[in-house]
Amino acid sequence: AHIATCLARLDRRAVPVDTRDHGAERFLTYGPVRLATGAVDNWLVKKKENMVPPEPFARDGSVVSSHVVSFHYVAAPEHRLLHSLLHGERPLLARDDAAEALGA
Repeated sequence: AHIATCLARLDRRAVPVDTRDHGAERFLTYGPVRLATGAVDNWLVKKKENMVPPEPFARDGSVVSSHVVSFHYVAAPEHRLLHSLLHGERPLLARDDAAEALGA
């Protein structure tokens, strides 16, 4: 939303669009492990609270759309695990990678 707002200042034709899915996030700041465990940094919660209008953000990941477009800040082991799950492949993870991806 912030990028669109900045672009609108440069050109009136740039209109901010709500990319959420009925209020659920589709572009996610964190990966699924951090969202599922509630390991969300306070800066993100504050950012959402200070937006105009404020956007709710649940620390428990309950506002995640089933039509996710992207995850950001995903550690390499978690990325490899997600890739293998999404593509029906056997995970190519070392034992330490699997533990790290699962937050252990």
